[in-house]
Amino acid sequence: MYRFSRTILLALVFLLVTAGLLMLYSTTYATRGTSQLNLQLGWVGITIVAILVLWKTDYHLFCKYSVLFLCLAWIPLAYLAGIHFLDMLHCPQGILHPLAFLTKKVNGAYRWLELGPIRIQPSEFVKVCLILFLAQYFSRNARHITQGGRGIWVWLTSFRETLESARASMRPLTAWAFALHKTLRHGVLLPIAVSVAVAGTILLGGSLSVATITAGVVIAITFVAGVRLRWFIPVILILAVALPVVPVTVFFFSLPDHRNETPAAHASAGYGRPAAAPLAQEPPGTLVKIATSVLGEARTKRFLYSWRDPESQAKTVVLDTGKKEGGGGYQLWMSILALGSGDWTGLGFTESRMKKFYLPEAHTDFIVAVIGEELGLVAVLLLIAAYTVLVGTCFWMATQAADKEGVLLCTGIGASFGLHAFFNIAVVSGFIPTTGITAPFVSYGGSNVLASGIGIGLLLSVSRHAERLRLERAAQQQPCCVVPNATPQRLFSENP
Repeated sequence: MYRFSRTILLALVFLLVTAGLLMLYSTTYATRGTSQLNLQLGWVGITIVAILVLWKTDYHLFCKYSVLFLCLAWIPLAYLAGIHFLDMLHCPQGILHPLAFLTKKVNGAYRWLELGPIRIQPSEFVKVCLILFLAQYFSRNARHITQGGRGIWVWLTSFRETLESARASMRPLTAWAFALHKTLRHGVLLPIAVSVAVAGTILLGGSLSVATITAGVVIAITFVAGVRLRWFIPVILILAVALPVVPVTVFFFSLPDHRNETPAAHASAGYGRPAAAPLAQEPPGTLVKIATSVLGEARTKRFLYSWRDPESQAKTVVLDTGKKEGGGGYQLWMSILALGSGDWTGLGFTESRMKKFYLPEAHTDFIVAVIGEELGLVAVLLLIAAYTVLVGTCFWMATQAADKEGVLLCTGIGASFGLHAFFNIAVVSGFIPTTGITAPFVSYGGSNVLASGIGIGLLLSVSRHAERLRLERAAQQQPCCVVPNATPQRLFSENP
């Protein structure tokens, strides 16, 4: 059972990595040669070594030092978030440029650390460290996990009583620290606060998609950990209100309305329809103003306008000043054209047209669109099936884990794989607004492959530990057997 689950996991990872390398070659060989393929092969080699090391190491060791790992991963993430926040405040370049010596702005955000030729995305690794921390915390405090579920007033009462007793023998600041430590060391308030801090830092760095995935992983882990369902009621209510309200707000109330304009108001843009006005000339709605303050103007145009009508917003308008406006939906529209051109069986391997100077980021976030164009809808469906089986295998290994720490670890990693795959395919198909997210093991990127490989190594470690523990218990339960042709002195030797 254990070996079978590990075999399925490794086979799926091998198929996904192989498919990713083949599609990376098909996507980049015409424009960049084999340079990016060679770099990706190097990252795959490092990932294989990391998987083998983690496989042969007890995962409890990594969970034990999860707080240290989380702090080390959060420091570069906080650095990038601070740079992005200063850029949003229009900090002078004379101050911002010296501070941002380890990063640069890409697609309106600061997401990568640049260490020479190597680019690292800290948000990928901090997510894995957060999973380790939550698994370790909830497994250690399993008996007290419902303390936070009794309500905020119980927590406040406990904190006040602890603080009053500590003031008698401690200084005020020390008493406050002691009371917070003693009150927060059980329940769900501390892990939720840490998770909010991590997700907030990722969001402040301009990565809305990774922050959303991190929140989803935290919800999955806390649910499996046994947190009372009443804590999930606010989340369910927010989702129940947001799912119907946000699309209606975006489509009908937030974005500019051109229904009362005549076709002569703008020049014809082809396809038998009037052209969209330049985005900078359109009056922004309330949601656009809020999104602009969080994401920035360029990313808001690409995020909201292109999702509403990617075809019209794909066209770029050149103003009298020579500045280009619009084009927010260009990437999504090219992706939709690529998927539609592939039909069921595709145009053939390396025969994609959109990857040649048409579809931006075709080798990273939108590699699934190239798969759909070259190999067809059948290949995309097989990719979705592979991701589904991968997530199911992670959850299956969670049921085989020897302790709660392993269960939560497998649950968090499986949820991360599933959410990454869902968001990537949903963005490529236009189901959700365009945002930068990679497909696990398939998209180009060293951080993506290495962080996913770390997750696979931890899964294998959980399965190996559970199998070893099961064999030890089975050996202890078996009766002693008589060794043939052995004398009693050799079987039962006495110490002198």
